[in-house]
Amino acid sequence: MDGKPLVVGITGNIGVGKSTVMQLLAAKGAALIDMDQITRRTLHSSGLGYPHVVQEFGREILQESGEIDRARLGRQVFGDPARLAALEGILHPIVFEMAKTDLAHVRVPLVAIEAIKLLEAGTTRRLCDQIWVVTAPRETQLQRLLAQRGMAEEDVHQRMAHQTSAAWKVAQADRVIVNSGTMQDLADQIDGIWAEALGPNT
Repeated sequence: MDGKPLVVGITGNIGVGKSTVMQLLAAKGAALIDMDQITRRTLHSSGLGYPHVVQEFGREILQESGEIDRARLGRQVFGDPARLAALEGILHPIVFEMAKTDLAHVRVPLVAIEAIKLLEAGTTRRLCDQIWVVTAPRETQLQRLLAQRGMAEEDVHQRMAHQTSAAWKVAQADRVIVNSGTMQDLADQIDGIWAEALGPNT
């Protein structure tokens, strides 16, 4: 390596276990960048995206505190491609620059960037040297979402239906992580991929 970290984009559909993969990578010494958390910072009343989002979507998306109610905002854009595109057009450039700033301060061998729309958004992908896609059987996704997140089955099916296919993501992946077994199975996969990406002594 030339001293710069290997920047890996971690993506996959809802319920496949991306957060667990991120935790395992962190335990091995990776720095983590969660694009959803950066988006939250952007939407905060002190964030760069806040005034533009409020201007575009109206003050009805605000809580009494003045903060953006993400659920209300979500209801405006869910199922409306034009409104969603407008929101993403505001947020993606800001989030991209914030992630670049975070990356500039990293001094570890590997940085993992988690983003559910890593491949669809395009901008975040430009930060990454490799794309690692996490997959799981559809039934496993469903069980995890029902058990761990307490989501209604109808909501789960709706969310899953609105995501791009796992096969489309896998076709663009440098590495595929199959999270269909035990935690030890997943940890073993991460160990092997880490060694392949950085070398066995890293």
